Amino acid sequence: MFGTLTILIIILAIFITAQNTPKKDQGEVISDTIKPSSTPTSTLTPSQNPNDTPTIVPPTLTPTSTPASTNIPNFDNQTNADFKYPNSTTISQSGSETAYESSDDPKKITDWYKKKIKSIGMKATSFVQTSTNGNVLNKLVGASQNQEVRVEISKQNNSSLVKIVVVTD
Repeated sequence: MFGTLTILIIILAIFITAQNTPKKDQGEVISDTIKPSSTPTSTLTPSQNPNDTPTIVPPTLTPTSTPASTNIPNFDNQTNADFKYPNSTTISQSGSETAYESSDDPKKITDWYKKKIKSIGMKATSFVQTSTNGNVLNKLVGASQNQEVRVEISKQNNSSLVKIVVVTD
């Protein structure tokens, strides 16, 4: 009986193996169930239409002009009088140089001139401020393509007045 049972098991194993072995004209089947992936994946599929090739179109460059703002005055029209600090009096004028005096704080005067130089569209600017032992010397320079303005603001320790010298070229 033990021998018969062994022979039956061997025959059954051969039969099952023969059933699962692929035939010559069939491909091997690895698995007949598809398990869904736990994370979604995206697949890029090329276009099936050969006429759907991407076309690179360069951007069209159109020259444009930028209109000048009407609230920014043109520096070419500026005179020394345009650079007169509001709370100052004229003490001298000679050619392109004008001197003013004011009792305002030198920092307030310097800030006003910085804003003035920038407001007229000067791109090249240099602002140097120094203060030593109560003496103040601030030099501001602004330049555009054709014009330049230089402002020197000075105050001595023993004086209550600030001297402002403006030179335009």
